[in-house]
Amino acid sequence: MKISIEDKKSFSKKIEVQVRKLLNGDLLFNSHPEIDIVVVVQDGEIHCFPKSDVGYDAYDTQDRFMEYLAKKGIIKRESIRTGSVSNSLIASIHQTTEEGVDPYQVCILYVHNFLKKEEPFFQVLEDFEEGYEEDLLDPDAESSTELGEIPHIEQKGSVPPGKYYGYGYGYRPYVYESVKRDK
Repeated sequence: MKISIEDKKSFSKKIEVQVRKLLNGDLLFNSHPEIDIVVVVQDGEIHCFPKSDVGYDAYDTQDRFMEYLAKKGIIKRESIRTGSVSNSLIASIHQTTEEGVDPYQVCILYVHNFLKKEEPFFQVLEDFEEGYEEDLLDPDAESSTELGEIPHIEQKGSVPPGKYYGYGYGYRPYVYESVKRDK
């Protein structure tokens, strides 16, 4: 969806935004990896929901988002509150006094700016996770050993193989740790 904000007197900015228009006219931003943002046009509010797999961990991001919008003068700081949906935050959007400026378009611009500001942080995390997985599954020569370099030990751990411990004998594996054995 392309949105243009134009005011011939003061400013003009064209941006491309990843946003979905819902059936009731609200706008859903779901490109952030931790939160979904909904601009509720009918009520003049902005809602922030955690993604289902993130849960409570998204609160810091939600708080950062609301703080960002409050500092930019987009939302009323005193209106930030929890929503009826678990872990959600809601805030009222300021209405403009200037003629020709749509507060929802300005809100969309600042939501876009916040998402762009957060992008590098999550890209670093994504790159780290991909690199970690690659290091585990396909390590380079320096980080791996050839099969056979590490000597095989007949018995590993503290529990001798083949022993059965009945109910109440849970302490025995710890006893075997202190016993000295001949090699």
